[in-house]
Amino acid sequence: MRRKVCKTAAACFCMAGITLCQPFMSHGAWQLRGSKWQYKPEGSSEMLRSVWHQTDHEWYRFDSSGFMAEGWYLDTDGRWYFLNPISDGTKGRMMTGWQWIDGYCYYLNPKSSRSHPLGAMYAGERTPDGYQVDESGAWTDENGIPVFISGKGIITKAQGNRKISESTGKTSGNSGSGSVRRSSGKGSPTDMNGSGTTTAGNEENRKNDNKIQSDESCGDTENTNHTGESAGTPSNTETSPPVQTTDKSSEKVSWQVHFTDASAHQLHLAPSRSGNAEDGSSLTIYFQTQITDAQGHIWKSLQQSPYIAAVTGPESRIFYVEYIRTGETDTEPEQEEQEILNSYMELAREEEAHFLGVKPEEVPDSRFIVSHKTGCDRRLQSAASRLETGESRTCYVIGRNYVPEGTGIKEYYGDEMEYSHSTEGIVVLEDDTYTVVRFRISRNSQETAEEHVWTGSEKRRWNIGDVQERTLDGVAYRFRCIDQNYGDETDRSRQKALFLCDTVIGADTGSEYVYEKMEDGTYGYRFYPGPVVSFGDTDSYKYSAVRRWLNASEEEFGESLKIPTGVTYGYEGSTEPEMGEKLQSGSLKSHYIGSQNMSDGLFILSVDEALKYRQWLWKFQGSEEENPESQYSTFCKSYWLRTPEWNREERNHVYVVDLVLKNIHPRTVMEEENSGDVELGSTASTGLRPAFAVQQY
Repeated sequence: MRRKVCKTAAACFCMAGITLCQPFMSHGAWQLRGSKWQYKPEGSSEMLRSVWHQTDHEWYRFDSSGFMAEGWYLDTDGRWYFLNPISDGTKGRMMTGWQWIDGYCYYLNPKSSRSHPLGAMYAGERTPDGYQVDESGAWTDENGIPVFISGKGIITKAQGNRKISESTGKTSGNSGSGSVRRSSGKGSPTDMNGSGTTTAGNEENRKNDNKIQSDESCGDTENTNHTGESAGTPSNTETSPPVQTTDKSSEKVSWQVHFTDASAHQLHLAPSRSGNAEDGSSLTIYFQTQITDAQGHIWKSLQQSPYIAAVTGPESRIFYVEYIRTGETDTEPEQEEQEILNSYMELAREEEAHFLGVKPEEVPDSRFIVSHKTGCDRRLQSAASRLETGESRTCYVIGRNYVPEGTGIKEYYGDEMEYSHSTEGIVVLEDDTYTVVRFRISRNSQETAEEHVWTGSEKRRWNIGDVQERTLDGVAYRFRCIDQNYGDETDRSRQKALFLCDTVIGADTGSEYVYEKMEDGTYGYRFYPGPVVSFGDTDSYKYSAVRRWLNASEEEFGESLKIPTGVTYGYEGSTEPEMGEKLQSGSLKSHYIGSQNMSDGLFILSVDEALKYRQWLWKFQGSEEENPESQYSTFCKSYWLRTPEWNREERNHVYVVDLVLKNIHPRTVMEEENSGDVELGSTASTGLRPAFAVQQY
């Protein structure tokens, strides 16, 4: 939502570690894309992305593009893992225990613990079996010098990049940037010499895939001496060893805060909080200074809120906020709980008002109170959709008989958004339980390759993939050529180039809050929906709000040609979900509805054109793969086509390209559901993807 109000961005950190506490086994299909591997779990239509996954008792990591990681991997908590890049039937698996890599010996935790998850590398500390490793993770001798045996163990292409400073004895060189470092070598979890898919039934191929063995390893925890020599079978890699600097800002320390009685720390008066923080940073925790327990006892904290403490490693830190009992409540327990809930609601209201630039009393309860996951997802997606790249914000969600969680952010935004959350309090009132959760959301910077943006005067002959930039209602959008020989039934000369918008314009475009006088004489902010919150009043594109808005912007597209946009056919049916560009057009049936004469220089596609250009419908911003998730937001889950649904007396259904279901189907021209939210109740979730055509020379 673009609002004419002030927005405030603040710095934050988001914790996103790997969670291996509940492994799940599955069989699925490996698929080779070029020299990289992807994995589709059994029963799923989607490749794994940004996740750890266990199959055949081995853990694998998949990046945000869905490719299996290889070699050294640095997670967001600053922990290094090593993933086998060798074609020995287990390529990509997480490696554990002592491993020789490029002549140095590293310890990768073979058993998950509170301080080191499974597979995490030990660095700058002593291993559980009593050996010292330096800041880079390399095993050292009694003088603190890393033990190096040339050519031993896993030899990588980056061998020799590791350097030891003579002045400090600390490691320097190839420090990780937080991204996956992949090998360029060939090989795969399955023996497939080309692209395609294999199922779990072909797993035997994995075992016969170029198996490589060696008689060298660091050893194991049962048979390792201080020279580091022991027997075993090593893994192999083609990427560089991890190098961690001594800058404590790059290290993470786990922390817990408990709210207990001061005498024995036996009574937990409020839910504990936990998380990870940078070593050496300050932890700030806001809390209730007075608590009334279920028995009506009043407890007063010995510390002032907020509680501020230094977080230092390497061990995890436990802090206590202590309370002493000061008496009994003078009010009924129910009244006390209501007052506590009111204080949380006021906190949530103030945070929302600060971000929107409005007064707290102007923020309705519906902005932060939810009772199910759908409501929570909408709340968080609405908050996230207003963030620009690099911005962060705090918001509260209060769940009534529901515990708020943030998976809806990742489901819609993927790696574009990061979030952290903590439970601030739980209030029981009559038959309802209210859980107060504080979220911190940030939009990550998306690094994309630079591509040339042409102007209309720079080029006379356009090719598929060429990009132009045009302005709609004061906002610049990029358009990509998807047909260099465009024509229609009335013009078969094929002397035009068709450009399609590289993004979807959200339904909330142009919506705003205006500070004005209300009916009761007071002043406040009123929400005014923008021009494209819905398709229009009926299924007629000729008289639609969408066409009116596009027509008003045609002057910015001076060289565009007037294209016949009259709708001659209506359709019935829908394409199968999850098919994307592989959709079967036979599932849609056309019916002649009469000729309609009109033409436009800026327009949206028809169903006929959508079927013709199906390969572009779910691709955005130059991606070679379908990436509809890049467009997800509360107000952008699909985009309009100009074709109506056939044989409907109500004339209120028009076809859309669904970004979530990845299919084509009809939907109502107006938003049907009223969520109680002033914005969502008047703004649909279907946006626009305009197109225009220019002359080819």
